[in-house]
Amino acid sequence: MRWLITEHVFDSDKRIMLVTGLLFLMLPLETHAAGGVIPDRGARAMARGGAFAAGPPDLQQAYYNPAGLAGLAGTHLCMDNGFIWNQVDFKRAADLIHPGGYPTARNLAPVQWIPSLFLGSSFGLDGFFLSFSAYGSYAGDYGYDSTGPQRYSLIWLDLWEAVYQLSAAYRPLSWLQVGLGLQFVDIRFRQSQKLTTYTGIENTGPREYLYNDITVQVDAREWKNVDVLLGVKVMPLPWLQLGAALRPPMTVNAPTRFKVQLPRYKEGNDAYLFGDAKVEDNGSKSHMILHTPLVFRTGARLTLDPAWDLELDFAFEKWDSQKDVSVKVQGITVTGVKVIDEFDVQDVTVPKHWKNAWSLRLGGTYDVLGKWLSLSAGAYYESSAVPDETASVAVYDNDKYGLALGATLSSPWLPLFLDIGYLHVFFPDRKITGSRLKQINPIRPNDPDLADVIGNGTYKASVDIFAFTVRYSF
Repeated sequence: MRWLITEHVFDSDKRIMLVTGLLFLMLPLETHAAGGVIPDRGARAMARGGAFAAGPPDLQQAYYNPAGLAGLAGTHLCMDNGFIWNQVDFKRAADLIHPGGYPTARNLAPVQWIPSLFLGSSFGLDGFFLSFSAYGSYAGDYGYDSTGPQRYSLIWLDLWEAVYQLSAAYRPLSWLQVGLGLQFVDIRFRQSQKLTTYTGIENTGPREYLYNDITVQVDAREWKNVDVLLGVKVMPLPWLQLGAALRPPMTVNAPTRFKVQLPRYKEGNDAYLFGDAKVEDNGSKSHMILHTPLVFRTGARLTLDPAWDLELDFAFEKWDSQKDVSVKVQGITVTGVKVIDEFDVQDVTVPKHWKNAWSLRLGGTYDVLGKWLSLSAGAYYESSAVPDETASVAVYDNDKYGLALGATLSSPWLPLFLDIGYLHVFFPDRKITGSRLKQINPIRPNDPDLADVIGNGTYKASVDIFAFTVRYSF
């Protein structure tokens, strides 16, 4: 069989990959800092610039270094709330299609609220602590104009992650603590973007014509992910504490659902091909396969005076394992396409070529009014994992700097504490001229002249996070 569209002939072995084309620009899962602009979490730790691997005893050490939990005694409850605002502006570079330039695309998503709960007890045992945690990454949402110049990278992203963690810590020696966290991770993200069906055929509409756009949505969720977090903390001197934690890489195999909105009918352009078309889901068994990185953090904390402490941390994330994202698609067929008739959706592998990332974090706390009021401050630098050729508003990141402030208030009558923290993340402007990202064009997927480069331009971004934590000791 041969498919004929006016004077253009297509071989049958070049089947149109309509739905899975969206995956070539799909962002990877944003569950770690460098890959997706996610600073450290928790009001107390965040106010120290994330320098907490060797930090003071705290229930949120379950996230940073579970060995630190062995410094707690009694029963403790902690409720944390983070409010994240991602700000991204993208000024797409002028090109032959729009020599006068494009309007600025701006993230319109509201502030994201991330609640967390931590509960633990020593059960009356010296040097032992067991805790349960339910938390999510401090990740904000993204939402852009559906007709904006960024629409071929992203329209909206709704990320949801819940980590349920059991942690145990033990102090076998006065100078040594060890810890283990067993994590059950429930991940879901939904995303929408546009594909183009521009053919280059006369009277079918110009490039980036809205009536040539296909809207695609993906909904992926996997709740059976399991990972571990290993930690150790040593106190070689009374005034020096050293900590380190390691989280191995994790493979995510997420069942995935697709939703496709075909171009609206309008005589005289390519949307006419899809006037009577529809998408049939014949019990699809689609899956997205990706890999999260190995994460290692270590820190040294000085406590030369009981009134203050200072900590320096180093973190490493092995993102070069994220070479691609694979999607296996079964049971999805597009039917009723004029002339072409029908075709099945095919598997796809999405190249990423990310780099390893690292960060330095410095922070500390000073007791202003004894145990009633303490102030914290911190700063960090973190390198980017995303290279220019694959960066976009959907996978945006850059080298970044964070400045944080915070305070802890305690009640004079109850073992009740309130931590507050604020973090601002600065991203230097990033001008990209060598992007390799192009539109997805399912009509002629192998014709580079029918897909435009969409990643070049100037990116401006920042992140603001406010968090508060209520801690209570029984």
